Amino acid sequence: MPRFRLFFLLFPLTFSFAIPKEQPKEQPKEEKKPSACISILNRLAPKPPPFYLSVNAYAQTQKDIVGTSTYTAPVHVGLRADIPILDTRELYERQLRHLSNLQNAQNLLSQYLSLRAETEELSNFLEWMNIRVEYGIEYKKDVWQQEIALKQKIATLKSLESFFHAYGITKKELDECFYSSK
Repeated sequence: MPRFRLFFLLFPLTFSFAIPKEQPKEQPKEEKKPSACISILNRLAPKPPPFYLSVNAYAQTQKDIVGTSTYTAPVHVGLRADIPILDTRELYERQLRHLSNLQNAQNLLSQYLSLRAETEELSNFLEWMNIRVEYGIEYKKDVWQQEIALKQKIATLKSLESFFHAYGITKKELDECFYSSK
């Protein structure tokens, strides 16, 4: 009888080892896409490569100056790869130049974002003022100066947008950056 009890005691353990338990499935990690503002800054001031490698193809011929010689001039053709060796001072200067470019790009982008916010606020304010003019609460001459200021800011904003467009930054990316920074 004791063997029989021992069998019933060990019987559930045999099934727990025989049936594999479900392992939790790992969720694929999503790559975090940098914000639109960061991608704009990276495009305006790209990080320099760790080393500069330049490959040049060349062809060189020599010609007899007098032209009476039967000597044929040699022809040199080839590829030349140049890898400059940079010391710590040059690496430091490159890093400072990159940080300076990044700061300039950041200033330009912040100027764009603040100017765009100003123009939106001023246009909303002018809409409200024009409604007040229609009802006779305000005079039109008081609103004209602010309309002129708005048009000047819009012109500056368009010039900044054309600058960004020259760097391949679309209006959609600028919109994403603007609305993500609000």
